[in-house]
Amino acid sequence: MNLKNGDINAIIYFKNILSNLMEDEEIAIVTVPPHTAGESSGIQKLAKYLVRDSKNYIDAIRCLERFKTVPKSSQNLGSRNEHTHLDSIRMSNSSLVKDKNVILLDDIITTGSSTNACRKIIYEMGAKEVKIVCLGKTIRQVEYAHRLVEEKFQEELQILDFEHHTKTEEIEMIFDCETSNIEQDDEDRWLEEIYKLESSRRCNLDNISGWISCAEIHLGECAEEAHKALDGEDYLTPINPFLKVFADLE
Repeated sequence: MNLKNGDINAIIYFKNILSNLMEDEEIAIVTVPPHTAGESSGIQKLAKYLVRDSKNYIDAIRCLERFKTVPKSSQNLGSRNEHTHLDSIRMSNSSLVKDKNVILLDDIITTGSSTNACRKIIYEMGAKEVKIVCLGKTIRQVEYAHRLVEEKFQEELQILDFEHHTKTEEIEMIFDCETSNIEQDDEDRWLEEIYKLESSRRCNLDNISGWISCAEIHLGECAEEAHKALDGEDYLTPINPFLKVFADLE
């Protein structure tokens, strides 16, 4: 199976989250089945990589199956309640989850009805504990979310600008203090000391400017990733500083 960049980011995201969830020796990995009966999904493919990568994970990826097609919640068609999903999903092999800790994976949560229905079925089959992990949550006010990301981006730029200004002032103050303390009894020695301090000052200022410049570039890349994630073109990586904007919109 060939992996795209978005798939790799998703696997890294899942690994980071899952590593902090449960420490049981046997953890069953289950996925929410697609809305169309008999179909496979991208989340099942990603789950395969996760299971293959860890000896502690049990492959229960397809133990929940959709035997009756239901409309997607995002299409705003039909009923979205848990009953609809409970009537269209069944457990094919309960032994995979019985007396086990279970992590239920989904790609996007819109109303939460399908994941809640799946969790209920898994508990009914004898699971000890079920935790849900998803890649994202549907945000209805996409334009508002884009604006929040941009506002946060500008705030972070202002913080960097303030830090740049503060560090620069601090370096200048230290330079002024050090130069004023040099004795001027020997002009040649005095000029040599001033030259050394001036070189150090410029080097420090350049280092600060370089660091701020790199931080601004990284911040811009993260903001661009956030905008792409909102438009459904990419995944948001777990280390993205704009992740909190997404959490605030849940």
